[in-house]
Amino acid sequence: MAYDIKNFAALGLLSATLNVADPDQPQPADLDLVGQALQDMLASMDAEAEHDLSTRLGSPLRQASQRVRELLRLQWSQTVTE
Repeated sequence: MAYDIKNFAALGLLSATLNVADPDQPQPADLDLVGQALQDMLASMDAEAEHDLSTRLGSPLRQASQRVRELLRLQWSQTVTE
């Protein structure tokens, strides 16, 4: 569970964080930064052949999640072959 933006990002749930001086009163440069980040993310999504959770699950803090998925995959494959 993430309680602040840095922990949230560390879990692999964000592609990037942006440095905006005052989010309540953004300057034109801040708006340009956000707009460019959104365009970059859309381009990145369009470029991916398959949309999945690999980015999120690839985070070092998600090792337990990776292990659970691995064990479930193994269990399910054994069930199917029986």
